[in-house]
Amino acid sequence: MLTIRTEVKMSHIHGLEVFSCQKVAAGALIWQLNAPFDIKISEKDIPHLPEAVRDFLTIYGYLDKELPGVMILESDNGRFMNHSDVPNVTYPPTQFGYALRDIDAGEELTCNYHEFSRKPYAFASHHAIEVK
Repeated sequence: MLTIRTEVKMSHIHGLEVFSCQKVAAGALIWQLNAPFDIKISEKDIPHLPEAVRDFLTIYGYLDKELPGVMILESDNGRFMNHSDVPNVTYPPTQFGYALRDIDAGEELTCNYHEFSRKPYAFASHHAIEVK
């Protein structure tokens, strides 16, 4: 769950993106895993879901590195955060996201997917996204 005010707009990186609506100081908590607000889905249940749901999870869910067998689906704007090799948000440990530097209001929030996500679930779908 994002702990700051955000909005979703078109991104210069890819598709839709989450942007901060406020100035954020370096080191500030931006996101934290908060069940039931953020949904934990058992990896073993995913193959039994309808294809459209699996496709949705491929795009918006991730397999958390520190929670074996669990896919996380964020229910807020956090699911629109794009990958960057030079992000402004970091996730050590994976259940908390912090500003790596000062972030201005109106700035796009980005993270490095490799920091918190295992290889994306290998769905039998042509829509599956491979994070490189």
